Amino acid sequence: MNNGCTLYRKDTKKNCKQHKEWPQVETKFTEEFTRLLVMKQEKNQHENLKQAMTNLHCNKDVQMQALTNLLKDHHHRYQHWRKMIKLQKPSFLWSQHTKRRNVNH
Repeated sequence: MNNGCTLYRKDTKKNCKQHKEWPQVETKFTEEFTRLLVMKQEKNQHENLKQAMTNLHCNKDVQMQALTNLLKDHHHRYQHWRKMIKLQKPSFLWSQHTKRRNVNH
């Protein structure tokens, strides 16, 4: 099929005369493929964003409730931290610090 062309052979590095331009073709293909992939990802992100906006609009009350709960939870944790800092409990602060570090890494 490949008429003795060495292009597809792994054991030799040199290309046959017909395929001297192969690296340029491969580079162009890779660039085009990457460009199309990026476009597809952007389109997907756009679709996801549109879907999220639709969901937000449809479930405004649910979203607002979730946001309120999140803020309340954050506020309670903040108050707890302030109390612990006032009580000067370094072991608590250190455990929180290492816990957070372990989550991130």
